[in-house]
Amino acid sequence: MEENSADVLSMRLANDATYVRATFSNRLSVFIQDLAAVLVALAVALAMQWRFGLVALATVPLFVFASVTQVLPFSGTQNKCCSAAVVCNA
Repeated sequence: MEENSADVLSMRLANDATYVRATFSNRLSVFIQDLAAVLVALAVALAMQWRFGLVALATVPLFVFASVTQVLPFSGTQNKCCSAAVVCNA
């Protein structure tokens, strides 16, 4: 079949690998940046005044919950269709 030829499969694998690499590296870099910012902010807050640091530490679960609820509705809406050269059977 034409959609199973070596050229089409190679192109699809190359496109999928690029997509996965870009998605993973973007999410990982944002996660590391956000984690570092939170840790530095907590360290500064605890160094300045321990009570303020404890209040800041108590708000971390709220921020985690807010970020999860913000991302959750969009997690299943990505189009997982193949490239234009390949017909999707989804």
